Amino acid sequence: MEAETACQRCSESFDYRESTCPHCGWSREEWVADGRYGLGRAGLGARD
Repeated sequence: MEAETACQRCSESFDYRESTCPHCGWSREEWVADGRYGLGRAGLGARD
């Protein structure tokens, strides 16, 4: 995986080995813990 890439929030380039974007403060750990865009929340994809 390439370490230098775009931030998920502000699109500025930063090193993903760093846990936080220096431009906007976006946290990679928070994003992963939240299920990546909130897709990990309970009930998502469940039939009614």
